[in-house]
Amino acid sequence: MMIVVGAQKGGVGKSTLGLNLTVWRAHQPGHSKVLLIDTDAQGSGQLWVSIRTRQGIEPKISCVIGQAGTIVDAIRALQGSFDDIVIDTKGDESTELGEVLEIADKVVTPLRPAMFDIATLGYMEKLVKSKRMINPKLQALVLANYAPSNKGNTKVPRMRRTVAEQYKGYRMLETAIVNRSLYDLCGERGKGVMELPKGTPGFAKACEEIEQLAQEVWA
Repeated sequence: MMIVVGAQKGGVGKSTLGLNLTVWRAHQPGHSKVLLIDTDAQGSGQLWVSIRTRQGIEPKISCVIGQAGTIVDAIRALQGSFDDIVIDTKGDESTELGEVLEIADKVVTPLRPAMFDIATLGYMEKLVKSKRMINPKLQALVLANYAPSNKGNTKVPRMRRTVAEQYKGYRMLETAIVNRSLYDLCGERGKGVMELPKGTPGFAKACEEIEQLAQEVWA
């Protein structure tokens, strides 16, 4: 399966989400060959994989840089060598995002449950609609990321209502990813949350979130 993690808005946790989905999938029996494609000039994904490789962390994960104009041909050339592909796209209205949506199975759009973030879903919905003319199988999923830990907080339920009422081209995932400091450790250590030490504060809850999220994404 080919999963794109993409959003118009920057700073919504796309890279961290992408690497955690990649790690989760790579640990599943029969799906160890997972390719991470990084389209961001910052090269966060490539840096993360280089840290992982230096430390000898298993399973091994491959990463390539994707560029506008050549990314689709590159994916098609590599697709047969991997069980799954996760594509981390840069923010704003990037050319790469539009190109990969023409061949992807699903796009996951992480957003903070806040008004200005949710409003950017309008651009993504229009983009998805246009790409479905070329790629009818494309599914669009939106995720509440950096969600408040307080269960009594109404931000995520409000976001869910807004998506259902105003952005019908998207389906909101049941899972919400809570704002936890241990997600920052993933990039620093070349790991996904499920590979961090079990004693790390928030470990069990974060692992449960990623498990639930990945099960939804790959359903």
